[in-house]
Amino acid sequence: MQISDNFIKEIKAPSNHRVKMFLKDTRTCYQEEVNGVDRETLDFKAAVFIESAYKREVMLLGLDWGEWFNQTLSEMSLCEIPLWLKKASLADCLCCLTMIVRQSRFCDGSLARAISDGIVSALLVRLESLNS
Repeated sequence: MQISDNFIKEIKAPSNHRVKMFLKDTRTCYQEEVNGVDRETLDFKAAVFIESAYKREVMLLGLDWGEWFNQTLSEMSLCEIPLWLKKASLADCLCCLTMIVRQSRFCDGSLARAISDGIVSALLVRLESLNS
């Protein structure tokens, strides 16, 4: 998907500090294994993730995330997304982050599922590698 020039500017120079602070906020929530974690713990992790994404301004608020998803990820199964994220660009990582957070407003449990399926962990690992 082609991203507008405004997004390219934001993505090319997304204050590394913003991304690093987001990673710091969320690191403790995703270091341990999430399989078998109770619903309350997953909900807490989801809340921390969403709050930090907005607070640290790492969301691409004008992104048409549904269109991005349809053009980028719709043909993949959930188990393929973490593998795709290992090679994703910063632009795609930020688009995926935005999609995950925004989707959680419209689909109950979608963020908890993204956490338990390893998508959020893979996203954070990739963002960390892109910012080191």
